[in-house]
Amino acid sequence: MDLSTYFSYGREEFFEFLRGMNQSLGILPLAAAAVGIFLFLLSLIGQGGRGRLISLGLAFFWIWNGAVFHLHFFRVLDSRAVVFAILFLVQGALFLLYGTLLDTLDFSFRSLKQDLFPLFLLLYSLILYPLWGHLSGQAWGEMPLFGTYPCPTVIFTFSLLLLNRNYLSPLLMIIPLFWSLTSLGAALYLGVPQDFMLIFTGVIGTGSLIVKNRRARRRIEETDMGIQDTPTVEDYDLMQKGFRDRGILETPAILKAGIREGAVVELGPGPGYLGLEWLKNTEETSLTGVEISPAMIRMARKNSRQYGLEERTEYKEGNVMALPLESESREGIFSNGSLHEWEDPLLVLGEAHRVLKRGGTLFVSDLRRDLSPLLFGVMRLMTKGNPMKQGFLTSLRAAYLKKELISLMGKSPFTEFRVNQSPFGLNVVAVKE
Repeated sequence: MDLSTYFSYGREEFFEFLRGMNQSLGILPLAAAAVGIFLFLLSLIGQGGRGRLISLGLAFFWIWNGAVFHLHFFRVLDSRAVVFAILFLVQGALFLLYGTLLDTLDFSFRSLKQDLFPLFLLLYSLILYPLWGHLSGQAWGEMPLFGTYPCPTVIFTFSLLLLNRNYLSPLLMIIPLFWSLTSLGAALYLGVPQDFMLIFTGVIGTGSLIVKNRRARRRIEETDMGIQDTPTVEDYDLMQKGFRDRGILETPAILKAGIREGAVVELGPGPGYLGLEWLKNTEETSLTGVEISPAMIRMARKNSRQYGLEERTEYKEGNVMALPLESESREGIFSNGSLHEWEDPLLVLGEAHRVLKRGGTLFVSDLRRDLSPLLFGVMRLMTKGNPMKQGFLTSLRAAYLKKELISLMGKSPFTEFRVNQSPFGLNVVAVKE
């Protein structure tokens, strides 16, 4: 294949271009390397906010390469630079959206053994890349360098993405992979052997990210002890009150499921807003909340007084795996956001089946573990305070997938049920025959 047909310039023109660009940039490549080292050091610090800062740094490098390298410098040499610039600017915008604004990325270097490959890529992009170029005959002044040139910047990006501990949006992989696969021809034609590592990085790096994403979707069980600390209870109360005020509680779904009358049970009511809103929308009904946390029970009772619904509510301390209620005594049972905490969900479903009257309805809703990264970021943004943000993350990791919930219900005493999925979560509606 004659690669010259794809390029309007030759090797000498390319390196002459690099000499002129590097001369114009002065010490900026050294400053870029210092920033790169700083971003890696941030991954060693176990403090909040590092994901946003590292994402901001990555966004800066991609936007720089799009606006300055491609549009300002490289467009003079190659008309396709405008297209390349758009790709790099889009990638920078994605880092700003997913990493800096929505805070969905968490970069953390764990150990040399676990993160040897990303550490190698980092050292390659900053040190080995220019060293290989020098050994291949490139003068220091005409050498492509990290931060101000795309290829080592892409390798550096993969090194940090591989340190991310959260589920990574596939959108963040596409452009780095595309650049890795399409740069081989330029590396061969222009004689930039250090860019040969790019295709290896793109293929192995993307494969590793896909494997990491699958692991990030594995279910991690959460405690079934509920929220016990008073400050955390107050924070959770404020969050649930905000959900109520924004009209995003599951009350309409419960009513739609047919739970509209009689004596009803709420499993894990927390501060009680869901059940209290349900009572407001029904007549001649009563609610019993079974909650494992004494602090939450106190908060729910306080809120029921504020609603003026004390006479229609009762909150009992207990475990949902052994409901302190008589058999076939309730017309309906509902729960929101606690399914992922149930130590033995089949036991809980069996208890719900026991307590329900024939024809009674069970409604259970919760998060879905495969929540899209965009919605994950939006919901984290709406969650105030680090304890609540961390609680949201652990709850999401413990949540079920639709197929898992269908399998679970198939093993329960309920023979008539349906599992519904929305972008935000799952719910199951079951009827005791």
